[in-house]
Amino acid sequence: MWTYASGKASESLEMTVNTPLMISSTSKTFLSPLILTQIENGHYKLTHSLETVLSGHPDFSSLPIYKINRMVTVEELLAMTSGLSDFNDNKGGKVN
Repeated sequence: MWTYASGKASESLEMTVNTPLMISSTSKTFLSPLILTQIENGHYKLTHSLETVLSGHPDFSSLPIYKINRMVTVEELLAMTSGLSDFNDNKGGKVN
């Protein structure tokens, strides 16, 4: 994979490929078409819940039930009407 960074992260810090960034809603721009392609290819439907879509993943059972409503649909996530809280537990970036 190719990585590159340029510019300044702040007045005193150069941007690097390891500089943590808050992407927030930017990811929806990229993920929505990919998800819709998966739906078009018959992998799942807009009406499927997270539980339906993710239940085959080996880590699904370890998802914290108190943070995730497993019955939220793909459509609700894409329309941003899932009711999931707007939170970020790690606003300081990755920890090494």
